[in-house]
Amino acid sequence: MAFYGNQVGISIDDTAISCTFTGNPSPSAYRDYRAIVVSRIPFKKDSLVLYPESILSWLNVQRPFHCGIWWVSIDNAIIKAP
Repeated sequence: MAFYGNQVGISIDDTAISCTFTGNPSPSAYRDYRAIVVSRIPFKKDSLVLYPESILSWLNVQRPFHCGIWWVSIDNAIIKAP
């Protein structure tokens, strides 16, 4: 999982997703999951990238991996991509 939000920069190209963060980005409620935190996740041919509905515009770029939408709220999509 790559973290996305106001405090985290994120970028995606044809080979990887990269994110910047400081400290431990996992909220305290989820720290017991011991998630592996990395700053770059390389893609493979069969990779699936789920975009939050708040950045649907990123789906406009053709990529060599599978794309899907992590649909959390209809309101976000209506506001961000009417």
